[in-house]
Amino acid sequence: MNAYLIDPKSRTITAVDCDYKNKSIQAIYDLCGWNCFDCVRMDEDGNTIYVDDNGLIDTPPSRHDYFMLVDYPQPLAGTALILGSDDNGDTQPCTLTLEQVRQKIKFLDRNTTQMLAQQNAFGSLHLAVV
Repeated sequence: MNAYLIDPKSRTITAVDCDYKNKSIQAIYDLCGWNCFDCVRMDEDGNTIYVDDNGLIDTPPSRHDYFMLVDYPQPLAGTALILGSDDNGDTQPCTLTLEQVRQKIKFLDRNTTQMLAQQNAFGSLHLAVV
């Protein structure tokens, strides 16, 4: 299944094959390295970012392992996976191209991350778990 892996540490977005149909949620866990996730809807077409539910808790704000989704108000932390979904919420392949994904994802630099930490943006985000 067509998917994209976001790695903010290496600042890369990579096309990957997610074996969701055979492995279900375990396929997401295997690709991302975490065991609990939350979802952020990217667009009206059902494309969705799966993020580590504990990413903002487990990643200290002083590090720069964060990224932003254009037009989404909060930073996202840690490795993430983009998949699609249908009208029933069932997981489907991502319908975006790699170039379209790269235009929607912005990695945060160290200065931006430090500024957000000083503004307590990460502390308030723990309550809004993304």
